[in-house]
Amino acid sequence: VPFFYCSTVGDVGLFVGDLGEKYTYIATDGNGNKNEFQCAPYTRIPDVFEKKLSDVHNKRFPVSRALFLCRLFADTMHCPNHTFDEIECIFLKENELPTTFLTTHWNEENSNDRVFLKSTVEYNKANGLTISNTNVMTCSVLGSFLAQEVIKIIGNDAKPLYNVAVTNGIGEGVMVYPVHNLEN
Repeated sequence: VPFFYCSTVGDVGLFVGDLGEKYTYIATDGNGNKNEFQCAPYTRIPDVFEKKLSDVHNKRFPVSRALFLCRLFADTMHCPNHTFDEIECIFLKENELPTTFLTTHWNEENSNDRVFLKSTVEYNKANGLTISNTNVMTCSVLGSFLAQEVIKIIGNDAKPLYNVAVTNGIGEGVMVYPVHNLEN
């Protein structure tokens, strides 16, 4: 059974598709002619969230800001007895993020993401909320993307995008980060 997960935090959004390890679809050639069924393995959603962020990358961007923020938000919200700072410390250590990513997105001089995320988590925990503050543009991008992927699956005539898609909120549209099975 196909399963999709969407999450948003501020100006970033995350979309994960779990279609099973043996998802089949009808492949088409460059002229639009349908060929035989092909099989495409998709990593399970829990495996996507357990994989180290330093191991999730695409050719253009080594680490996804959106994946980083959404996963850290989820981790901090699911640990009500720990502070944001405690969870952040564990999260950064476990994910072995490159120094270049941390100095660009997660430092004292460029701390907008950290200040926003920490204040959102603290406000939510104090008020019993589990959602994040997000903007309409991020939700509309993810919603249209989800609709496109669902149509591909229902029609079974195109291969859905592989695994994790993010919108970074900084004008790059939607980018795909393939998360392969953990055996690799």
